[in-house]
Amino acid sequence: GNVKPYDMLEIIERIVDNSEFDQFKQDYGKTILCGYARIDGWAVGIVANQRLIAKTKKGEMQIGGVIYNDSADKGARFIMNC
Repeated sequence: GNVKPYDMLEIIERIVDNSEFDQFKQDYGKTILCGYARIDGWAVGIVANQRLIAKTKKGEMQIGGVIYNDSADKGARFIMNC
């Protein structure tokens, strides 16, 4: 069916302890959210598709859920850090 855009950050903030989500490269590769948090006290790294439409610094529109080069690069670096 037709999935409406939604803010994955809101969902993450409801799941993690104290709604604290420390984002990795927040302003880069916006179609993927990466960051550190705690769930039930456990340190976790979270990688999630961001379903909102985003704009790059160059003003290009990116469709939520699509993994563009910048998002793929960000996700790969974050996973290596974890």
